[in-house]
Amino acid sequence: MMITRSLVASWLLGMAAPIVAQITVGVLPAPGILCADTQVELPYDVVGTFNAGNVFTAELSDVNGSFASPTVLGSVISTASGTITCVFPAGLSGNGFQLRVNSSDPLEIGIPTSGLLMEAPNAGANATATICGSTVNALPLLGGTPEPGGNWIVVMGTMTWVMDDLLAGVTNGSVVAYHVTSPGGCPSIAHLELYTVDPSNSGINTSMSICSSDAPFSMYQALGGFPDAGGIWTSPGGAPQPPTFTPGLSLPGCYTYTVAGIAPCPNASSTLCINVSPVANAGNDATLSWCLSSGALDLFAQLGGTPSPGGTWTDDNASGALSGSTFNPAGVPSGTYVFTYTVGGGACPAASASVTVNHSGVCLVPPQYPYPVE
Repeated sequence: MMITRSLVASWLLGMAAPIVAQITVGVLPAPGILCADTQVELPYDVVGTFNAGNVFTAELSDVNGSFASPTVLGSVISTASGTITCVFPAGLSGNGFQLRVNSSDPLEIGIPTSGLLMEAPNAGANATATICGSTVNALPLLGGTPEPGGNWIVVMGTMTWVMDDLLAGVTNGSVVAYHVTSPGGCPSIAHLELYTVDPSNSGINTSMSICSSDAPFSMYQALGGFPDAGGIWTSPGGAPQPPTFTPGLSLPGCYTYTVAGIAPCPNASSTLCINVSPVANAGNDATLSWCLSSGALDLFAQLGGTPSPGGTWTDDNASGALSGSTFNPAGVPSGTYVFTYTVGGGACPAASASVTVNHSGVCLVPPQYPYPVE
C-alpha cells in the first residue's frame, strides 16, 4: 500500500496536541510604571477555552518579582479576554514588581510581565483642623507623613497660597487639596478641611508718663490698639491689679493686660508701662533788700519753702545781673527774678517762684558803741 504525502499530513494533523490555555497581561495605562494606591482597569488577553464560572485573578509580586506570597489586586468571573478592576496597595515603591493573571477553571498560571516600576508619591491622609487666625503652615496638619514639595489647590472657600505650605486669608470651613506627583506621573491627593478661630487682642504695648497729682484713670483705655474687653490686669510684681491706676497710690512700673484665648489660640498679653513724676516745687516768692556793697547774692537760697534744685532763672528786665542763680548787684537796678522748675519728662506742669531784690547804693556800716576811750 502506497502512503501518499497527503495521507501523512492528515494523520499528523489528527495527532496534533490540543491548544493549551494561556493568559497574558495587556498594555498598561502607563507602560512600565505602576502607581501605588490607585485603581486601574488591568487588561488581560487569553488563548484557549475556559469553563463557565471561571475566575480570572490579578496578582502582584514583591519588589523582587517573587510570587511566593502574591498580593491579590482584583478578580472577575469570565471566560474571555477583558479587564480586571485592580487596586494597588499604598506605600509600595521600587523597580522589579511583576503582574500576572491566573484562571481557576482550568487552573492556569498566567505569564508574568517583565519588571515594573512602582511609584508611591505620598500626599498624606485627609484631615480636619482648627487654626488660630487666617494664616497657617498647612502641611503638618495633614494626616500620615506627607512629602514636601506638592501643590495646594483651593476646593472650597477662599485663601492664598503664599509660598511653600503657607496659606493666608483662610476663611472658616475652607477645604484645600494637597497634590503630589511622582516623576512618572503617579498622583497622590489629600484633603484638608480648615476651621478658624479669631485670636484674642490685648492691644499694643504702651508707655506713658503721668504726674503724681493727676486723677485716677482706666488702664484699659490707655493701651494702644483696640484691645478686647474683659481681660485681667497684673501689677509689676505679678499680683492681681484693679483696672484703675491711682497716681500716688498705685506703684509705677509695667502692668500686664491678659485676654484669654479660645483654643487653639493662646492667651494674648500686652504691657502698659507707667512712669510717675512728682509735682514740681519751685518754693515760695521772696522780697529782700540788698546792698551794692554786699556783693553777689545766691537767689535760690532766698526762696521760701523747699524748692527743688535744678531749675532755671530768668531776669524780668534782662539786666544781665544773673549767672545761674547768682545775682550780682553791681551796676543793675532792683528787679524781680523768676525761678522756674520743670520735672523731667514734662508730665507735671512747671512751677515758678520769684525773688524781688531792692538795692540802692552802698550800705553804710553803723557806728560802733561805745566809742573807744582815749
